[in-house]
Amino acid sequence: VSVNMARAFTDKNMDVACINFRGCCGAPTESIMQYHGGFTDDLIHFLDEYTGRQKQTPGNNMLALTEKLFLMNSHRTEKKRKPIYISGFSMGANVALKCLGDLSMDAIDKYNIRGAAVTGAPFNIGFHERQLTDFPIQRFVYAESLRKSMQNRVEILVDKFCGGDKDTDVFDYWKCRSARTIGDIEDGLIAPLYGFKDRYDYYEQSASLPVMDKIAVPVYVLNAEDDPFFNSHLFPWKQCCDRGGVAPVKLETTVDGGHLGHIFHRDDRGSEEDAPIPVSSFAPMELARFIKHVHTSNFV
Repeated sequence: VSVNMARAFTDKNMDVACINFRGCCGAPTESIMQYHGGFTDDLIHFLDEYTGRQKQTPGNNMLALTEKLFLMNSHRTEKKRKPIYISGFSMGANVALKCLGDLSMDAIDKYNIRGAAVTGAPFNIGFHERQLTDFPIQRFVYAESLRKSMQNRVEILVDKFCGGDKDTDVFDYWKCRSARTIGDIEDGLIAPLYGFKDRYDYYEQSASLPVMDKIAVPVYVLNAEDDPFFNSHLFPWKQCCDRGGVAPVKLETTVDGGHLGHIFHRDDRGSEEDAPIPVSSFAPMELARFIKHVHTSNFV
């Protein structure tokens, strides 16, 4: 998926780099603190490192992309301070939006972020909690697998960071091990690690929706109405400048698409004699098209 996203942006003459969520890069994390739906610290850290490096080497063309979060810049601009654009999908989309809302004008003034485009954005995890527990397909196909994966992660954390003490007060090991839902593990692990009262406090404080009107750069959000992970009755309004937002936010939904169903690779086979040529799929091309439009409008 990340390669597919990156290809769409490089096709628009953007430089792309990837930031993995903690524990999602194929190597064990060196911190007990895990990622969650509103954890923006690592993205801010990258932005600090990148902008600091730009000041030292103005000609450098680097960009940020994450496993579910992407940052792009254009190497066509002649400005020494390269504009940055952010993209992401699923939970990474929420992290990107929340980060931009928290930063507000600092996104431009401090980091020279000029736009964002995301897909599969939940806006508030609390809206959709029941989607993974009340519906059999979602529960058995996805939620059960994720729950078991999170429980395996708990075993690693208690051994590596708590000396194997299953009665540790850092988080509730036993609650996590007996968990029947993802929410139970969020109560036992995420809430105590990050100082939330419980999972509902975590959902509220991690939501990007309350800060959408503070985002200071143009944003495009592409979601699918039939996304099985999201409550279709709680899709946010279309935010624009005349409704109090600092910058326009365009929200678009497709009738079909599922959860990131229109983000995966496809091949352009051309004639029967030609070998398949991998090309980006619908969602990445739409996100890249929006970013290119914003960049061209501002810098070209």
